[in-house]
Amino acid sequence: MSDTAVDPGEGPPAGAALRVLIADDDARVRDALGALIDDEPGMCLVGAATDAESAVALAQQGQAEVAVVDLVMPGGGLQAVRRLRQLRPPPLVIGLSSLGDRASAESMLAEGAARFVAKGSSDDLVQVIWEVARPCC
Repeated sequence: MSDTAVDPGEGPPAGAALRVLIADDDARVRDALGALIDDEPGMCLVGAATDAESAVALAQQGQAEVAVVDLVMPGGGLQAVRRLRQLRPPPLVIGLSSLGDRASAESMLAEGAARFVAKGSSDDLVQVIWEVARPCC
């Protein structure tokens, strides 16, 4: 990944890839999501964290624009969302969990996640990332 200077207020350079971070303590999930992101034109994986602390550090280091954060991981997914939303600029957060219950979704959204996706749901995570990052309206 090469460094590109951007003038303040101009936004990312035309054609710049969307920078995505994954935070999940399950290596299989990280690998699968990482492969999806790497295969998606216009997206690049800037980090894969196993806990809340490394999620925040990697998001800041890689200037993540979107962070996909598991609810249940060391350090706590809710704590990760809270801390990610305090970064400047803050990445947009998509909550992820194998707990597909309403309370899990509401807790992630209450902490500042833009969306919540249950693992194993029919939601296309790549599409959700695009919808969160580039709203149509």
